Amino acid sequence: MKVNFTTQQINAIETKEKTLLVSAGAGSGKTTVLTKRLIDYVKNGGNITRFLVVTFMNAAAADVKAKLQDALLKELAADPENKHLYNQTQLISEANICTISSYCLGLVKENFALLGISPKVRVLDETESAVMLRRVTDGLIKKGYDEENPSFLLLADNFTGDKNDEKLADVMMNLFKTLQVVLDREELLKNCAEKLISDAEIIRNKGLFQSEFGKELKERMSFLYNELLASAEEIYNLGCTCGDDRYVANLDTLYNKCQNVCNAIDKDYVNYTSAAYDSCKLPTFYQYKCDKETHEYIKVVKSDIADALKKYCAAYCCGSETLIAESFEKTAEIIYSVNKFINEMEEEFKAAKFEINALDYADFELLALELLETTDEKGNKVPTELCLTKQKEFDEILIDEYQDVNPLQDKLFALLAGKSNRFMVGDVKQSIYRFRNAYPGIFLNYKKAFPEISKSEDSETACIFLRENFRCSKTVINYVNHVFQTVTENTPFRDEYEDEWLIYPEKGEEEAKKLREFPVILAIAEKEKDKAKEARRNEAEYIAREITRLVRTETSADGTPLKYSDFAVMMSAMKGYSYEYEKAFKKFGVPYKTAVSSSFLDNPIVSLAVSALKTIDDPTDDISLCALLRSPIGKFSSNDLYRIRNFLLNTEFYNALCSYSISKPKAKGKIKGKFTFKKRISPNHTLAVRCREFLKILALWREESVGVTCSEFIKNFLVSSGLLRIAADGGRSSLLLLYEYSTHYENSVNYGLSGFLDYLKELASSGKEIADVANVGEDDAISFITVHKSKGLEFKVCFLAGTDKKFRSNASNINFRRGEGLYFKLRDRARLTTYNPICNKLAVEKEAEQMRGEELRKLYVALTRAKERLYITGCVSPDKLESTYTPMNSNSWLEMLLYVDSKGECSFADRITITEAEGKQGYLLPELKKYITPTEEMKDIIKFRYPYETAIKTAAKVSVSELREGLLEDDEYNRTYLSVPTSRVSLKPSFAGEELVGATDIGTANHLFMQFCDFALAEKDINAEISRLVSVKMLSQKQAEMLDEKALSKFFASNLYMRIKESKKVYREKRFSVKDIFGDNQSILVQGVIDCFFQNPDGSYTVVDYKTDRVKSFDELAKRHGIQLDCYRRAVERMTGSVVKEVLLYSFALGGEVSV
Repeated sequence: MKVNFTTQQINAIETKEKTLLVSAGAGSGKTTVLTKRLIDYVKNGGNITRFLVVTFMNAAAADVKAKLQDALLKELAADPENKHLYNQTQLISEANICTISSYCLGLVKENFALLGISPKVRVLDETESAVMLRRVTDGLIKKGYDEENPSFLLLADNFTGDKNDEKLADVMMNLFKTLQVVLDREELLKNCAEKLISDAEIIRNKGLFQSEFGKELKERMSFLYNELLASAEEIYNLGCTCGDDRYVANLDTLYNKCQNVCNAIDKDYVNYTSAAYDSCKLPTFYQYKCDKETHEYIKVVKSDIADALKKYCAAYCCGSETLIAESFEKTAEIIYSVNKFINEMEEEFKAAKFEINALDYADFELLALELLETTDEKGNKVPTELCLTKQKEFDEILIDEYQDVNPLQDKLFALLAGKSNRFMVGDVKQSIYRFRNAYPGIFLNYKKAFPEISKSEDSETACIFLRENFRCSKTVINYVNHVFQTVTENTPFRDEYEDEWLIYPEKGEEEAKKLREFPVILAIAEKEKDKAKEARRNEAEYIAREITRLVRTETSADGTPLKYSDFAVMMSAMKGYSYEYEKAFKKFGVPYKTAVSSSFLDNPIVSLAVSALKTIDDPTDDISLCALLRSPIGKFSSNDLYRIRNFLLNTEFYNALCSYSISKPKAKGKIKGKFTFKKRISPNHTLAVRCREFLKILALWREESVGVTCSEFIKNFLVSSGLLRIAADGGRSSLLLLYEYSTHYENSVNYGLSGFLDYLKELASSGKEIADVANVGEDDAISFITVHKSKGLEFKVCFLAGTDKKFRSNASNINFRRGEGLYFKLRDRARLTTYNPICNKLAVEKEAEQMRGEELRKLYVALTRAKERLYITGCVSPDKLESTYTPMNSNSWLEMLLYVDSKGECSFADRITITEAEGKQGYLLPELKKYITPTEEMKDIIKFRYPYETAIKTAAKVSVSELREGLLEDDEYNRTYLSVPTSRVSLKPSFAGEELVGATDIGTANHLFMQFCDFALAEKDINAEISRLVSVKMLSQKQAEMLDEKALSKFFASNLYMRIKESKKVYREKRFSVKDIFGDNQSILVQGVIDCFFQNPDGSYTVVDYKTDRVKSFDELAKRHGIQLDCYRRAVERMTGSVVKEVLLYSFALGGEVSV
């Protein structure tokens, strides 16, 4: 089908000899444009190997390559004689379409000799790299303490945690990863420190507001306090209408205090602090003669102003200017120490990787830069000879998702492209990967610097805007534009959206008539006090109910039926939030699949295995040890752990466990010694024995873990501990996956069990989802995904759920202001306090602003996934529904959207309230009845009786014990009989003693004895044989007590036993699996275990089944088990190939056998 490109799309396809920035809004067809540009290039004689297409994901690269191949084949089909096109289709596999990491890897491997590295260098994955970096960092910290290095001790003093150095290691590792993509890192940090020292000098001589940081602070405070002044003026004017002088006087006082602070800011910092402290003292407001509604509004605004005045005073009144100057100097001193430590980390990390001949992806980008750029004699950065050669290899370089590049990648692309052959596509409004070091500011700077295509005749650069959205309906586009026009007004984020509002493309009259429009729905579940969970459940069930209703009763815009696969439910984050939604989907029968599986390490059986491994590696890890003790491996109860803990306090639990294991029951009262003890419960002898047994096993595992490889030990442990046996099917797969992780770890960085546990820790803390066993969803199922996972996808119906989730806090131990430097809180060891210097406060506020911009972009991505219908849901307290939110003080998407909803006459969305009734399944019935008209066909369907009814009553595979008379007959009595246990088992009440022994327990004990006993020994002395089986743990003591020695002795004195004894071939507890045919010719796989069968002198066989049923006669016994025994007969005949002469039931209750 021919594509009708817009004017701007044609510009993006055809413009050459310029560096182009294509700002492509959501749904604007950027991939189609990029592919068309490549096709036109090839059709006009270009070689497919002379362009470089760079994406950020392997899947995106594969998608571009596939679309290019399809387009080339279509062109060739239209012109089969075109040899050039034919040759290009053959070269598609050689086309340079890849990720930036893949290109850098190839470039480094091509030039390994120039870099002095091995051509066989191995690529480390992120977790392996993190484990190595952790070990390097820990080593440097230890070295710093050992050498008492003053620079390091200053660093440790400020960032070390209260209990250990792990916090310091975490801070330095995170900073190292952040700074890896920063060009000229050392110079940046040096300039940052010098600026602080310079500002400290200015503060001492001229005052804070004359310094660089002071000017920024003054500008920010002026903005904030003038906002308060405007609000104070508003309520003052409103109060004047009340006609009460006392009321107006109070409002005048409030206004004057705000005015005084604004005037003081214009003078200097000393005047500001005095005015700020005074502004916190406000008069009490009474209603006086003011009407209630006006007074309530004034009261709310006054309260907001008062809170803000106190907040700003606490934030910006930071002591004397001398103290501020000292804090700047100390910050600078620590920055120098940080820079030195980061340099040491870089050197040691590089050496550690060189030792094992491995590099990570960050290294390949840095090495690529080293290959492409050098420093000339004057100290200027210039392209290398290799770079100039590479520039000649490509006619054009096309980069997708340019809004997500970092400074290092931007530099690489600029070097490879030269002057005018770089084609950059992206959308700054969809840059949502700040946590991966994406710098949307780079794209924004290009957008500001490049002239629009219509004004770029004399320029080597141009910017093209693709505004038409071919994905979303008109109502969705209008809503998205309205939201972002409202929330970005008078904010720092306006530049990202200005002049880029989405445009609904013009459609033909006939096409427009066919398409239906649906309103955007803003559905709010009211959250009463202490009922947050109920509100979340109502929201989740509303979504599930609405999906069910739409699938059953509605159609899409073009009239086609809606399928579950047309739906997506998106959330900002899944972890900790998805449970209620998944529960609702299951309740309403909504099939779903999720791209974000629950974390592998969160799987309970894996968590238990890891706890066990941690205990084996370090028994003093209290949490892991207690988890192991409470598990099916340890089998200790909570009361047991309480007894052990109470026995020895103020030490590790492992010490208490060891002490308890050697304790004596008579020990009471207080024990003197190293630790202080409370009065304790007397030790329990049985518990002490169990402690000793556990410690023996633990010691054995610890010993085994040293002598073998990590993976071999884990394999042996999973078997010997019984974890594989007790795990369910999915759990077993997860445990085997844990073993696979250990082998993968061992093949790369092998530091034994301890190192593997560090590896798992890094996996967990990396923020990545760790793949568990495959989460296979149905093809026709809704997509339940995060907003990040939804990027690039589209769905007919979208639900944006959980919009009330609070934005992520930007709190950090160390704050990096991009392009400026590092700032952090300072610790005063002498006063045992931590204080926040002004430079760090400004950094935190800037980071909070940037994070808010990221949240806005995530919201934009989420809203633009919907093609036809968009639902936005969330929970909020009723008193917050009409609160005066603003874009800059909102803490969630829902607060932003409620602000938008409150502005203007048209909000472009229908707002509804979710009630509890709407969460009930029964609520659907009245809706569905509207669409259902009973017909004769429906009545026939309801009356229909399936001719093979026995097939649905019978499992395809059954155990032989399930075969009873009447199983395949339509007999109500027999079906009821089968559903009721034949033995009466009484459960033990919480106040009772021992459990009552039921018939099932007695039968189990008898069968175990007959399975494991030595017939010859049992014939001689039945009691001695029972004792032997207990000693070898074939029987428990409790089971031994259930046995009827007289009944057993009677069996060993019977004629039947004599026949078994004299037989040459006796088989006991023989398992079988056979296919049998029952009523209606239904084929069933029957499995079971035959108690005993033996060979007769004539070669035939006799089958024996032991029964403990309490029956009155042999006839009743034979009738009850006839089908079962007939199945045994056929099974033995198939196994032996001989005839079964007789089948016997031996009844211990009746003391004899009966032939069946």
